[in-house]
Amino acid sequence: MFSKKPQTENAARRQPEATTKSKARGISMLADGCSFQGKMFLQGESRIGGHVEGSIICDGVLTVEESAMITGDLNGVVILFNGRIDGNLRASDLLRLSPTARVYGDLTAKRLVVDDGARIEGRVSYLTVENQAERDESVNQEKNETPVKLAV
Repeated sequence: MFSKKPQTENAARRQPEATTKSKARGISMLADGCSFQGKMFLQGESRIGGHVEGSIICDGVLTVEESAMITGDLNGVVILFNGRIDGNLRASDLLRLSPTARVYGDLTAKRLVVDDGARIEGRVSYLTVENQAERDESVNQEKNETPVKLAV
């Protein structure tokens, strides 16, 4: 009888905390039907379903949806790629190409997973400690030149 009230109070206390955490971990998104031109910097979990002309850098998990069309280079930590890109893909950790992925450019990743059906027209190379440092320096330099920044 008395134990139910403290549980309700504890649940009420936890709810605002959970809401605050979910807001802090929002998702950056460019939905299907939207387009962007320029350099795009994304922080945290991100999704792209629209059209992008320019370069993209993401410091978290980036999901590129099947409807996405990218013209330019894409750099990220973890990239789950389902769309089309005319440019280079670089993942400092994992790059996964789904069966719907269409890549017309070079791939560079520490770990690469290519599902049956994905198409690649370009070279594939794996990150080593040496070329990882070069990539990080290149990305940092590009961030300093950028007039547009998207973050959640």
